[in-house]
Amino acid sequence: NDHYIHLIGAMGLALILMRSGLELDVDQVFAQGWVVPRLTCMPGIAEALIVGGMGMVLFDMDFALSLAMGFILAAVSPAIVVPGMFDLQSQGYGVEKGIPSIVVAASSFDDIVAITGYALMIGFAVDTGEDAALSAAHGPINLVGGVILGVFGGVILGCTKVWNKAWKRSVITITLGLFFMTMTSHFTFEGA
Repeated sequence: NDHYIHLIGAMGLALILMRSGLELDVDQVFAQGWVVPRLTCMPGIAEALIVGGMGMVLFDMDFALSLAMGFILAAVSPAIVVPGMFDLQSQGYGVEKGIPSIVVAASSFDDIVAITGYALMIGFAVDTGEDAALSAAHGPINLVGGVILGVFGGVILGCTKVWNKAWKRSVITITLGLFFMTMTSHFTFEGA
């Protein structure tokens, strides 16, 4: 039962992130330069460090475990941010300056930073009987694997002669996204 509940939650997250990626104005994001990476990394990492420090002081936790807790709390909820930004975008707020696209991109990438930081720190904090280097490499493997799967999915979706109708593109996008999410979850690389 717990496995199915986790799978349903992961499917919901995958659908929200796919929607944010599809409605993203890439030209606006690139036009802003370093704003998106700064907006992505700095607040999340700062919040994780502060929460991690407070966890060490208040709960007497070791450094890696408290920092893992900090990354959990620092993750932005795309279920809240993405629909809210698209609602503001449909009303015309901030569209000229690309603010909705920047916030959606930053919130999506913030989750990647949080998942990678959490996986890295929990690998140091919890002894699973695995090699410590392998546990610590779990986060970066998720990141690289996600990029590879994203490029592979993009190549498949780029076959516009095959996916020549809007409904076909929608079906293959959702199917690929959920398939990738299910397979990475099966091999315990949910972050990818």
